[in-house]
Amino acid sequence: MLRPMTQDSAIDHGRPSLRERKRQRTRAAIYEAAMELFDERPYAEVTVDEICDRAEVGRATFFRFYGAKAALLLEFNSRLAQRAHQAIDGTTHQDAPERLRILAAVIADAWADSSPSMRAMALEMLHRPETTVGGENLHPELIELVADIIRDGNRRRELRGETLSPEFVASVVVTSLAGCVSTWFDGRLIDLHEALEQTVELLLQGLQREKGL
Repeated sequence: MLRPMTQDSAIDHGRPSLRERKRQRTRAAIYEAAMELFDERPYAEVTVDEICDRAEVGRATFFRFYGAKAALLLEFNSRLAQRAHQAIDGTTHQDAPERLRILAAVIADAWADSSPSMRAMALEMLHRPETTVGGENLHPELIELVADIIRDGNRRRELRGETLSPEFVASVVVTSLAGCVSTWFDGRLIDLHEALEQTVELLLQGLQREKGL
């Protein structure tokens, strides 16, 4: 016997559930509270308890969402991927190489505008034992975005990476850009925008298909 459809069961499945929306709001509140505190004081001086107090959540809630103070970097990277997606979607008739250049510019802008506390947090996260070489597990959304660019570039014969999976190529691209940023953290690069731009051009020498081929 079919059950009558209730208001709760008539949910638009394209929209997150109420529970998921509450989770997103809580996660965002924790992140925003942390960013406020990081703007006020050095990263090492800000405690998890202070972040919880500012966000009005318990310690258990904080660790359920992030696991560690340095893991707030994951939210930064997720928002960075969203910014890159919006910047790329805001362009028209751009080929895959140009979209990779836009991606690099967005990454450079985000980190150039970041606070010293954000950079200290990134360095701490990069040195955590569970962080993979190159930090690939820190950038899942960026890797997904770049994989889509690579896949589309292959389809349109703008790139020549058909023998490698788009996910693998994307991981190489994002890891290379992230490595460039981490080098900049250490003060070994003078201009982040120029460094990321040159890194993309170096990668494109191997990826970009010559016109007419």
